[in-house]
Amino acid sequence: MALARLTFLFASVLYIFVGLQQAVCIQEDKTQFSDIVKAIAGLELRISTLEGENAKLRDENAEQRTRIDTLNNDISFLKKLIPANEHVADSSNEDHTRKKNEGTHKDDKVALTSVHLPASRVKKTLNGEIAFTAYLDHDVSNIQNGNTVILNKIVLNDGHGYNPATGVFTAQIAGTYFFTFTIRGSLGYTNVQLLRDGDHIVGIAVEATQALDNSMSTNAAVFRLEQGESAWLQAHWQGASLVSRADFHHVTFTGFLLY
Repeated sequence: MALARLTFLFASVLYIFVGLQQAVCIQEDKTQFSDIVKAIAGLELRISTLEGENAKLRDENAEQRTRIDTLNNDISFLKKLIPANEHVADSSNEDHTRKKNEGTHKDDKVALTSVHLPASRVKKTLNGEIAFTAYLDHDVSNIQNGNTVILNKIVLNDGHGYNPATGVFTAQIAGTYFFTFTIRGSLGYTNVQLLRDGDHIVGIAVEATQALDNSMSTNAAVFRLEQGESAWLQAHWQGASLVSRADFHHVTFTGFLLY
């Protein structure tokens, strides 16, 4: 009988011990699970932060690409200005530019420096390379007196002095320029003037007296433009009309640098 009691007591103690061990393991599992959940939440927050930083880097990268494209376009244009086998600046200017670049190139930012070409060198380089021809590719009627005649299509625009959106040619360098223009008018009276910074230089007047008549005429002039001055065509009659086509260029404007 005593042995049976002892056996029962031992079994009870063993059961309690095993139960305590399981309880401890469960508590440890809960603690570990809680730690894992916290770790996952921390990782999710870190991922969200990294995604934000990555989006910002993408935006900065796109901005840098835009700057690089702009610089490449500027370099291509400047290369056209530099004569073959000649140096634009002497060694002292090169040293100054190098030191300036070294002083401004920080934190991986693109440092932009101005490129200055001597006026005589630019003129020598661009002489014969500033030229444009533009034409009107459609009819225009009822032009108001004083309106600019905008020739919207380009045949040639060396030097990029003519703006087809405004109809204005702007001199990049001072010099003597040749200009010529042609107009074709429909029924009625049409008068177009060539202007230099608002001053009338020469003009054309045409008149058609019958419904199907068209009149056509040309004029030209040579005059000096200072750097930044402009030349353009302007209507000098209320209600004038111009006739031109995409395939027949009857209204044109041409100019180029002589010297």
